[in-house]
Amino acid sequence: MTDSPIIVAAVEYAARGWSVIPVKGDKRPAVGAWRSAQTIAAKAGEVPDWFERVKSAAGVGIVLGAVSGGLWVRDFDDAGAYTRWAAEHPEMAMSLPTVRTRRGWHVYGRWKGIRTATMTDGELRGEGAYIVAPPTRADTGTVYAWAVPLPTGDVPEVDPAAAGLAQGRKGKGCATERTERTERTETPERTERTEDTEDTEDTEAIGERWPAETERLILDVVTRTLPPGIGRRNLHLFKLARALKAIPALAAIAPDDVVILKPIVREWHRRAMPNMLSKDFGTTWGDFSHAWARVKHAEGEDVLSAALQAAESSAPPEWAAEYAPQQRLLASLCRELQRKAGEAPFFLGCKTAGESVGVDKGTACRWFAAFVADKALVCVVKGNQTSGKATRWRYVAKDLHESKQPGTLGE
Repeated sequence: MTDSPIIVAAVEYAARGWSVIPVKGDKRPAVGAWRSAQTIAAKAGEVPDWFERVKSAAGVGIVLGAVSGGLWVRDFDDAGAYTRWAAEHPEMAMSLPTVRTRRGWHVYGRWKGIRTATMTDGELRGEGAYIVAPPTRADTGTVYAWAVPLPTGDVPEVDPAAAGLAQGRKGKGCATERTERTERTETPERTERTEDTEDTEDTEAIGERWPAETERLILDVVTRTLPPGIGRRNLHLFKLARALKAIPALAAIAPDDVVILKPIVREWHRRAMPNMLSKDFGTTWGDFSHAWARVKHAEGEDVLSAALQAAESSAPPEWAAEYAPQQRLLASLCRELQRKAGEAPFFLGCKTAGESVGVDKGTACRWFAAFVADKALVCVVKGNQTSGKATRWRYVAKDLHESKQPGTLGE
């Protein structure tokens, strides 16, 4: 199937830097909810396997807006309206890529910040919308085809307002999630669903939302961040957030769009239930959403994160054995940062420390005070908010120079 016209076209579109999604014959997304494709575009090499695994895929859709380089589409439902526009703007009509639809035309261009808006004769589509693209064959029998083909390079950069393509606006444009509605059918049930139906995504298989390689990375993260015992849910939820942040396809997901990750968290929750006192998914989802907004350092991305990984894989300091898992993790993090700093003190502010182990700034500061009282940590230079410099510490506990042994810190 990799040589099917649909997959070949989808790969070509993805190679242009456009975000593509598989669509059904009724023009609805074949992956349930498609919010993730509005922020992250699948790579061309990932598309064939992804489209093959989505059995209901009958065509290709292109997500418009910033994720596809500012791509917009003027949808003319009225063929006569397009003809009049083309007569008034012949050069643009000949240069802008154009698709013939059942009832009208799709005219493509590029311009930043175009918001989706309803027109008297169709729509101007941009942020939050997608368009069905050639060579999709709709259930109505319509085959989408290029009347004015795509250029070898970029689609022309044109302000649709200046090109006369934003006239006849019915209301204010909106960047809310809109779905393809180019050719409405007679039956209301056949119209395309909007993202307001996102609740159905919780039953969607992870493999239908992301290409194979990303799916493999996600499932690996889910497996290795599960809590191994009662009372460790919060810490391991934070580990889940940091590990997911390290996956390139997920790293740019903003806190406001965290719902994209809900199927992953639901799968994590399902697998973690035997080792959780709270079986309520709502609590897990709320805690994860909070953690996602607070995670600043993805797993393995810098010195701090590398030290955190080393801390997680090492036995906690004996002097911190009486503390809770997250406090023991902070103690181990201080030890690993000192090892990396050598003879020099290491920098670590309360806010960053809290973000690293999944607690708030105030809690981290109190834990630092406890470590100082334990004579395991010494404050060398207190941090300065004005200069932006973090506190400098020196870890002085006896286990600093002991060889690192695998342990169950935070486990």
